[in-house]
Amino acid sequence: MKVAVCFVVVSMAVGVLSADSSTYSTAWDNIDLEKVLANDRLISAYVNCLLDRGSCSPEGTALKKVLPEALKTSCAKCTQKQKEKGRQVVKFMMDNKQDLWKEIAAKYDPDGTYTSKFKKGKQ
Repeated sequence: MKVAVCFVVVSMAVGVLSADSSTYSTAWDNIDLEKVLANDRLISAYVNCLLDRGSCSPEGTALKKVLPEALKTSCAKCTQKQKEKGRQVVKFMMDNKQDLWKEIAAKYDPDGTYTSKFKKGKQ
C-alpha cells in the first residue's frame, strides 16, 4: 500500500525532495484532496501528465521525477500524511476511475506488484 500511497500523494502534488532529502517536500500536504478528486478536469490533467499525453503542471513534473523512486522504495521518503492521502487517492482511482487507473498501472506497475500489495492492504 505504501507504493500505491506514494502514487497518490505524488500524483496530487507531493513535489520535490526536501532540503535534507530524507523525505519528500510537505509543500502540498494540506491540499484539499476532496476538491481535487471531485474535479474530473484536474484528475485528467494529472493522468495525462503521468502518461506523457499532455503538459505537466509543476506538481505533475515533480511527481514524474519522484514516482519511480517512491514505487521502488515503498514510499520510504513519504511522510505519514502523504501515505494517508496516497491511500485515499489510490482507493478513489481504483473504485471510481478504473480505466484511468489501469492506464497508470500499465505504465508504472506493469507486472501488478504494487497494485496487488495495495489490494491486500500491505502498503
